[in-house]
Amino acid sequence: MKKLSSRQLAILDYIKKEVREKGYPPSVREIGEAVGLASSSTVHGHLARLEKKGLIRRDPTKPRAIEILDGERNEATDASVKTVTIPVLGKVTAGMPITAVENIEEYFVLPENMVGNDTVYMLRVQG
Repeated sequence: MKKLSSRQLAILDYIKKEVREKGYPPSVREIGEAVGLASSSTVHGHLARLEKKGLIRRDPTKPRAIEILDGERNEATDASVKTVTIPVLGKVTAGMPITAVENIEEYFVLPENMVGNDTVYMLRVQG
């Protein structure tokens, strides 16, 4: 493996762990929180260096589109798999229903075969 800083190794390990456990890569914000970086630009810098070293590939047109290139491939991050970008519209409470206000907070990338042709969005459940 190419020489990595301890922070780059932590980021790469975290991305692999998230893909293994959840089936999709983490967001830049989640990576920063996991490895103790407050600045998303610092995370982007580390990701750029990992990409330059040939360990990951990113698609700048899609959020969470990080493909691991060092041997651990996964359908959710494989560039040959068609993906769709799903908006995360906000939070709803578990239990008593409330109206969800459409306020796109971020986007989530999923393999197209998980979604089909339906109109899909995501909500965070709280409580």
